[in-house]
Amino acid sequence: MKGNHEMSNQLFFRALVARATEAIAVIDMDDRLLYVNSACSALLGYAGAEQELLGLPWADFQLAGEKDNPTVTLFSRAVAAGWQEELRLRPRDGQEFWAALTAYPLPEEDKVALIIHDITARQEMAEQLRLSQEKFTKVFHTSHDAYILSSLVGRRRYLEVNQAFLENTGYELAEVIGQSSLELDIWANPAEHAEFTRILQEEGAVHNFEASFHRKSGVEGIASMSAERIEIRGEACLLTVSRDITARKRKEAQLRRLQRAMEQTGEGMIVADLAGYLLFVNSAWAEMHGYKVEELQGKPFSIFHNARQLREEVSPFNELVMSAGINHGEVGHVHKDGTTFPAQTTITLLKDEHGQPNGLVITARDITERQQVEQELRRSRQELEKLVAARTSELQAQIVEYERAEQELQRYQEQLEELVTARTAELQAEVVERTRLERQARELLERRVRQVQLS
Repeated sequence: MKGNHEMSNQLFFRALVARATEAIAVIDMDDRLLYVNSACSALLGYAGAEQELLGLPWADFQLAGEKDNPTVTLFSRAVAAGWQEELRLRPRDGQEFWAALTAYPLPEEDKVALIIHDITARQEMAEQLRLSQEKFTKVFHTSHDAYILSSLVGRRRYLEVNQAFLENTGYELAEVIGQSSLELDIWANPAEHAEFTRILQEEGAVHNFEASFHRKSGVEGIASMSAERIEIRGEACLLTVSRDITARKRKEAQLRRLQRAMEQTGEGMIVADLAGYLLFVNSAWAEMHGYKVEELQGKPFSIFHNARQLREEVSPFNELVMSAGINHGEVGHVHKDGTTFPAQTTITLLKDEHGQPNGLVITARDITERQQVEQELRRSRQELEKLVAARTSELQAQIVEYERAEQELQRYQEQLEELVTARTAELQAEVVERTRLERQARELLERRVRQVQLS
């Protein structure tokens, strides 16, 4: 009866093993397979062909790289007290997989039982986690942004910071680890710290929060921070990524001042990239062309000119800009309604810190009224010139007439002088004759008087 019972148990356990979902095999002292269940044969690529596996050495399925000591058999390792290992196996189809192998000796037999679990998915997850941790570690320590890992328990001390944090704040690592942001007086504005804490408590994360911070030297900076709650080994922690935006904020302030100046200037002004797309437009430029500023962002500069202007004026104008760096002159523009107008235009080539062109600054002033005034001045000048010419002609005619009259008068004067001279000569002759006659008459009278006296 006892023998029948043992036989019955063996059959039961053999049936149980054969139907088990776990891969089970038995090897002999030479590591050759003596038995495999259906799950094991399927795992090793022999589904439905268990008999083909029997007698094959276990080493056929174990990768060479997994055999740390090929002279030591699996049987010898497991026969004493069992053996466990995670290793890679290569089944019949060559598709390698990770397996957790448990080997233990069978009682009173020179055999070892193997239980094999396919842990490929777990190993892949572990590998992905390892790679993720490795990437995180590299990012943490090599990023130009400051990474801060701090505890959310107790004093909220710093657990780890990267080199960027130390460079931004001026601290040494030993001065930071174990201290809190409040103890180091990192927060320059308590109200900002309170707001940061409120958002974190209510939402569990903070994104792009801008706040002032103190460097070790006491100089203030500005940082943009994002933070998220995480858990490390059961401890609530805070991972914060902080970017020093002090220089950017300073540049933004300068840019705002520049934009205000550009807005307040009376001339239209735009900034465009080298492809001709608008980066900035002031209101004077937009109004001059009949647009609103928001209509023009990202538009091409060519919308301010018609085809003829682009071909005959703008293209040659820009060629000189690219060669000389700047150009001034009159260029035709087009209003939104299609009307054209002349503009006094200046284009300056922008360059980066390496001297490479990276944009254009264009200023323009509508000179329609100026041209109208100039045209009116030209017309008035032309009319004045005509009047002057006519008056000059009249004066010249009068001068000619005056000269003719003067010549005539001169001739009359000369004739008069001749007459006067002749008459004077006659009168002088008459005076001489009269004087002679008077003298003769006196002489005759004197003779008569003497004759009377004598008689």
